Amino acid sequence: MKIIIIVALVVMTLFTGLLAVSLPTHKVAWMALQALALGPYALVTVSACAIVSLHIQLRHLGLAYGVIGTFRSAGGSLGNAIFSTILTGVVDKELPKLIIAAAMRHGVSPESLPALIPAAVQNAVGIPGAFAAIPDMTPELEAAVARAVKEAYGYAFQMVFYSMIPFGVLGILAAGFIRDSSEYLTNHTAVHLENGGVLGHGNKQNSHKQQKRSLCLITRFEEPIN
Repeated sequence: MKIIIIVALVVMTLFTGLLAVSLPTHKVAWMALQALALGPYALVTVSACAIVSLHIQLRHLGLAYGVIGTFRSAGGSLGNAIFSTILTGVVDKELPKLIIAAAMRHGVSPESLPALIPAAVQNAVGIPGAFAAIPDMTPELEAAVARAVKEAYGYAFQMVFYSMIPFGVLGILAAGFIRDSSEYLTNHTAVHLENGGVLGHGNKQNSHKQQKRSLCLITRFEEPIN
């Protein structure tokens, strides 16, 4: 299970970085890479819970799962704060610059620029007639300004995805210290029904042996782990 988590984190980190390359024009790559970047997340979560159940004493399992949930929620909140800050900062810096450059190429007067920038943002979110108050507005200028908005947000999301890579690398390094659980992944069943065969005709002698093995296994888990 340790190698499963490491491989899943490598896949998530790799394809998260590739998401930045797909912006802002490659829509098909964007959709495909999202599935590959986010898909292993459930595998990491389930594998982590399984590993905890195999290495933590039974009386501490509730606490262990609670700690996992706490750190997952806290990490998500911290990540949202960091990446939202990066996204907002880059957009605030790049959006006016790109819109002004597009407008100046099409001969827009400097007096119209203060109204053009919010109009471009309104147009990007689908508000009809956003450019109605802009003088000398042409279809070419409208297309250029809309493209500038896409480029600004595309660049901002690129920075967000690039900033995720160091966190992925840290996760991979941390996964290297996980205790391997391969020795517990056997065909042994902890509990057997006394008449657990087909239609209830089981082997009682084998059932008693399995029960003894199960008790030994449970006793082993209850022993302190050094």
